[in-house]
Amino acid sequence: MTIDSRKKIAIISPGSDQVFRGYETNCRRLFESIKKENSEKINIYFFKRKGFKGHNEITSNTPSRNSFFIAALSKLRGTTLYWESFFMALWIFIFCNIQNVNFGLFYVQEPSMARFLMFLRKYMPNNPKIIFAHGVWMEPDLYANFGDLIAETSIENFNNAIKAPRNKDKTILLPHTLPTPNNFLTETEKTSIRQKYGLNDNKIIISVGTIDSNHKRTNYLIEECAQLPSDWTLIVCGRGDQTIINRAHDLLGDRFLNLYLSPQEVGEIYQISNVFVHTALREGFGIVIIEAMSYGLPVICHNAELFKWITKDSSNCIDMSTPGNLFEHLTKDDVVNNLKVFGNKNREIFLDSFSWQTLKSRYLDLLEN
Repeated sequence: MTIDSRKKIAIISPGSDQVFRGYETNCRRLFESIKKENSEKINIYFFKRKGFKGHNEITSNTPSRNSFFIAALSKLRGTTLYWESFFMALWIFIFCNIQNVNFGLFYVQEPSMARFLMFLRKYMPNNPKIIFAHGVWMEPDLYANFGDLIAETSIENFNNAIKAPRNKDKTILLPHTLPTPNNFLTETEKTSIRQKYGLNDNKIIISVGTIDSNHKRTNYLIEECAQLPSDWTLIVCGRGDQTIINRAHDLLGDRFLNLYLSPQEVGEIYQISNVFVHTALREGFGIVIIEAMSYGLPVICHNAELFKWITKDSSNCIDMSTPGNLFEHLTKDDVVNNLKVFGNKNREIFLDSFSWQTLKSRYLDLLEN
């Protein structure tokens, strides 16, 4: 019998295959990308709470953030994510000890999960190393003890973190990455999809994410798009506040579509769209931005350090906090007439800065050593 001497590492994502936030989608894609590399040094595993179990995928079947039990506990203390992470971290601890599985490293993006595992890991076989990939906004002192190494995905968080003495020596800047889409639709296929959704020849704005008025600020997007000429259509891919969705239907009528699709189907919508708009004023990273760029879409974001760092361009980073600014920007001739130019540039930026092909050596070095 051949003994596998490779170091066992695990990506841990409780909500994967059940929840489709940036965290979960990114963890799944990262696992698939690493697995395809067939590394001679590491054997990659994927811990999730539930779902179909593929090769090296392990499910805990612990309580969900949406369960009545977790909701009841969160009324006493913590959040639903806190308790979901607690039970899954405890399960991983029991699993590793009962099975005597020697993991060398856990890669975690959920803050509560990283925090619990840092406490429990010293009682596990091999005392596994914890890498916390920090992709939200928190003050550095709050997460300094969440990992042996902090992988900052945002330039803003990185610059903030290295100012703290206890973070400086264990913090690196490593942006999120995505596999490069190469299977593009033909013009006939694009026409078919447009017809499927009744889009005709309208110019299409796409936005992807939770529909809310606080973080993603979908209400701002809708109010701005309602002022655009009738040859513009807004597609929002995501779920959320039904009041905002109803308002969009009232203002835009059949020029508004709310879709909730699989990642593959969202990729098709990117390809029939003309521009991607992200109205959040702040993000931990914003994976959907590089996803849109990977499909060659122009991207309009808020005028913030992070977004200018991602897009490498300030011309389409505008003040999204001011009513009328997005509408005004989308009606400028030098913007509308150059959408394809901006999109082609974004595709190149994605390939050079955020694609798996470009970043895989850094990720593999991080996990293998």
